[in-house]
Amino acid sequence: MKRVSGRASRVVLASDSTTGRRQLIQARKAAEGRGSPLRPASIREVGDDLPARPAGAKRGVLRSGGFWGPASPRFPVHETSTARLGGLIPFCAPSGTGLGFAPLIGQDITGGMFQYDPWEAYRQGLTSSHNIVVFGLPGQGKSMCAKALATRLMPPPWNRRVIVMSDPKGEWTSAAEWIAGGQVLKLGAGTGIVLNPLDAGARDRQLEEGEWFDQVFAARLERLRAVVSILRNGRPITDPELGALDLALKQTGRTSSEVTLGRIYATLRDDDAGIGREMGVEAVRNLSISLGLLVNGPLGSVFDGATNVTMRVDAPLTTVDTSVLAYSDEATKAIASECVTGWVTSVLRARDGQARLIIGEEGWSDFSNPDRVAGLDAIMRLSGHYMCSLMLIFHEMSDATQFGEANSAHRNRLRGILSKADTQIIYRCSAMEAATVSELLDLNTAESTAIRSLTQGWGLWRIGGGERSHIVNPRVTAHAYQVFNTDAGRRG
Repeated sequence: MKRVSGRASRVVLASDSTTGRRQLIQARKAAEGRGSPLRPASIREVGDDLPARPAGAKRGVLRSGGFWGPASPRFPVHETSTARLGGLIPFCAPSGTGLGFAPLIGQDITGGMFQYDPWEAYRQGLTSSHNIVVFGLPGQGKSMCAKALATRLMPPPWNRRVIVMSDPKGEWTSAAEWIAGGQVLKLGAGTGIVLNPLDAGARDRQLEEGEWFDQVFAARLERLRAVVSILRNGRPITDPELGALDLALKQTGRTSSEVTLGRIYATLRDDDAGIGREMGVEAVRNLSISLGLLVNGPLGSVFDGATNVTMRVDAPLTTVDTSVLAYSDEATKAIASECVTGWVTSVLRARDGQARLIIGEEGWSDFSNPDRVAGLDAIMRLSGHYMCSLMLIFHEMSDATQFGEANSAHRNRLRGILSKADTQIIYRCSAMEAATVSELLDLNTAESTAIRSLTQGWGLWRIGGGERSHIVNPRVTAHAYQVFNTDAGRRG
């Protein structure tokens, strides 16, 4: 089908029988020496004259080679506009997102250029948030898509900074080393890097000093509660325990300029502090046991102490490589993720005017704990305040149904995270996943069909919660492909 440019252009689509009639008329005219040679006419402009069938003409359709075939039903000519063709032929029109000031990401299914920038999409009213979620089976192109988007947002004039909060497979390390100025922070026992999850970070100069201290205190208390909950495999802390943490945090802040997990642990165990007498000996003992597992365990050298590295504000890409913990138990990996999230949040709280794309590669393991879900939900809710876009990458959507009871706060908050991501990128899903995907993301029939048959590298982009849908193949250079590709191990 010939492509017609212009949103308001009007075209007529002629049926095969109409084409046959026109060929017949042109053939008769040519034979009489008063017409043009035989030519196809599947699309004509409105206003062209379509001659009527000559009187007495033989019924039927003139086929190639001069043979007559049986008469075909006479279908009416359908008149429409290119603005409506997108509804008749999904994913074909209009081409692209219409975002003029956005980097080129790749090619859509129509062959047109596909551009995208979460901030530009928000400014033009296509989305109501900057956040992104990516779903699909392993090996279908999710990681390549994330890397293509991230690296295209880094150079001028966009100048976005990218932070990978936790890279469990070390897949972003090669990208950070390849990009000029990239920063890799490799966590694990023996690496020498310490990240303090209770770090205050740089002060937000838009707040008064008292407001800033109150904000930091609330963030630290929430982080302590999340860490203790994870150490207990999701069992929430009691009110006396929360009160004990509150007192320990206040006393530690008065006696030390640097608040760390080790100092909170020491304050809880200090009889002179009197926390046990005020909040109960059992509450203090339970907290001491939980925090002791972290402070005295293998991660103590990583997260108990003052932060000894600085996230360079000029680094286009900073990745926190946690691949050393790949074979650790799930609780250890969850603690590492929570502590890194706390440190990254302290960077965002400074509100230095720099737009940042924050990428989470952990997938559903981040959602197994209610406090982890609450932390990610908070970043999503405050993405505009922090000037960040949170991009979460998942594997199977059905995993969403295994966390929390039906209609529980945990399950509802998880669904809330999906609803706060106004850009959804879906790669091929298994047949069993289709119903779950359609339900959680409210896919239409065409979208539900598409995600079952997408080939490797092609993803369905839903922008504005499904207001616009595009099937896109991100494109990178041959050199970048060698750096970004993570499929070599699967190919053998």
